[in-house]
Amino acid sequence: MTVGLLKIVSGGQTGVDRAALDWALANGAACGGWCPLGRLAEDGIIDLRYPLRETPKTDPAQRTEWNVRDSDGTLIVSLAKRLVGGTRLTEVLAERLAKPHLVLAKTDGDLSAQVEALRRFIAENGIQVLNIAGPRASGEPSVGEYVRSLLNATIGQAGRSKNNLSQRSFAVTLPAPEMRKVNIGLVGCGTVGSGVVQGLARNGSLMASRLGVKLSLGGVAVRDTKKARSARLAKRLIATDWESLVRDPKIDVVMELMGGTTTARKVVAEALKLGKPVITANKALISAHGESIFKLVEKNGGNLYYEAAVAGGIPIIKSLREGLSGNRIQRLYGILNGTCNYILTQMESEGRDFEDILADAQRMGYAEAEPSLDVDGFDAQHKAGILASLAHGFWIKPGQIFVEGIRHITTLDIEFARHMGYSIKLLGIVKKLGDNVQIAVHPALVPEKHVLANVSGVYNAILVRGDIVGDTLHYGQGAGADATASAVLSDLADAALDLKNGSLGRVPPFVPYENEGKVLPIDKAVSPFYLRLSVIDRPGTLAKIAAILGEAKIGICSVIQPEGHVGESVPLIMMLHDAPDAAMQKALKRIARLSAVKAKPTMIRVENFD
Repeated sequence: MTVGLLKIVSGGQTGVDRAALDWALANGAACGGWCPLGRLAEDGIIDLRYPLRETPKTDPAQRTEWNVRDSDGTLIVSLAKRLVGGTRLTEVLAERLAKPHLVLAKTDGDLSAQVEALRRFIAENGIQVLNIAGPRASGEPSVGEYVRSLLNATIGQAGRSKNNLSQRSFAVTLPAPEMRKVNIGLVGCGTVGSGVVQGLARNGSLMASRLGVKLSLGGVAVRDTKKARSARLAKRLIATDWESLVRDPKIDVVMELMGGTTTARKVVAEALKLGKPVITANKALISAHGESIFKLVEKNGGNLYYEAAVAGGIPIIKSLREGLSGNRIQRLYGILNGTCNYILTQMESEGRDFEDILADAQRMGYAEAEPSLDVDGFDAQHKAGILASLAHGFWIKPGQIFVEGIRHITTLDIEFARHMGYSIKLLGIVKKLGDNVQIAVHPALVPEKHVLANVSGVYNAILVRGDIVGDTLHYGQGAGADATASAVLSDLADAALDLKNGSLGRVPPFVPYENEGKVLPIDKAVSPFYLRLSVIDRPGTLAKIAAILGEAKIGICSVIQPEGHVGESVPLIMMLHDAPDAAMQKALKRIARLSAVKAKPTMIRVENFD
């Protein structure tokens, strides 16, 4: 009989706990677990040598539950036939969580029989992570010696140095250590879900080699099991009951890829309440309910991974949380919606109007049949809010973010912008201005020599400016099955490594460190403006418009008025100096009421990336 044990889990509070962890450290075996907040034990502080994570509370019952939950099975070492107190609680929790457990009493005396029982328990239940627990009154040396003897005879020889531990040092003949297996529960198998399944089939073995963790699809929950899908799935894996899948103790990681915010929120909440790590690509869910979801992570000890929620295959969330953690983020500018960028790019290159290009995008799958989420800016609003929150340490809700879409942009605007050296892009803009953060999503004139002006088609790009690093550019495909699946697989790699190393809280999903952060209203934002008016070409028209702008203290930089016939409606293009948004809006209302103005004014903000 072989033993494939990879890790010892224990809480460090009792003599049995400490003996198990000491044995692991002496033999170079992986170890970890949960201990109460403050590393408190009845006889003092838990030894800092033990790589333990602290629960949010000082209650030792919580660490007992979480150690049972996060292991494949539990060995309960008893000093008597009958379990009482903490050992009885451990047994009850194991039964409630449907986790296998074995009780061995030191008083039985037959060590060889107990060794055989423990070997059989580990092998028959496929246990790779073993939780070891014992009673409080287990501090005498004989108990520690008993635990060490039990582990030596079952798994390996004590007294070996970490560097010398090898297959030959085990008391039983073992094969090469088995790779830790992580079972995935996938909820939703549409475009992105199918892309993830195909990505695992293609590169799962490569990921296993890189991570030292075998990734296995343990089940898939979908609304319609008979629906045709691009990914090939075994019938035994597919079901409609997401709750059973999420609650299955064999499922280690839950992927929520179904979209929407109602059922998806229930899926994520249920998994997190069970302490399981969750991976999601759901930007709308994170944007609207991020704060409450993060509290579930803090309370229950799992984690949330959501790289795929923003900018598809671009690892921008990892960059903000980790790569740029040593910087204060001063500016962030993002082309965050591939549909809008495709439409604006095609309008510029082909000279066709918005509706024609949108219809093409819908036929090619770049735009939804109901495109409002994209073209009215709400998709980019969700993404910009998540990035701004990560960059500035307080959670920003969608209602705090000004949003304006691209429906009002015409080929005339594209043409005149290009004539003046600009390209039009839908930008998510985040600026740190003193104690406030300005955040908005709207079309903007971008200087044609700026790198973001040259991001074309369905691609996304985010420029991040840190106070130390300066400007960094993050570019790539922002949507689609493969790009988003790549980000999901990246999150899966992080979750698998965190599970393997017992470090689920290594990188929290969100850390609120700026409690006084405030969002600057769009009315107070200051920028230059592009203004297009349709006016009657008659004397005095320009003077009236200039007077209104002057009264609002808005300076005129330049004016373009194509030659036309007197009395006919012609476009009047004005580039205006920096002005507050509120002043510009008031001036526009007055200008629109002029008899010479024959259509609603078009105003586009200009971004100079200062």
